[in-house]
Amino acid sequence: MIYRVAGRSGRATQVPVGESTAYCLSPLDVACNKLDAGREKDFAYLAEMVKQELVTIVLLRKFAAHAAIGEKREIVLKNLEAL
Repeated sequence: MIYRVAGRSGRATQVPVGESTAYCLSPLDVACNKLDAGREKDFAYLAEMVKQELVTIVLLRKFAAHAAIGEKREIVLKNLEAL
């Protein structure tokens, strides 16, 4: 993961799996990781997330500005502008 933000586990969805519980990342967490990777397939995935209204560009920009650490912040915000 590219960032550490308090409350990440609170944004995750809990899914029972047998006797265990799986935690699925929130759409914002997934989007930030896709922005960090910055591959063509990640941009296509992000575009579809926006199209399906799972995230918005404005919300992603605010979230990434606070969530990404150091040089990762620059990468994430630059990739967001390319989206």
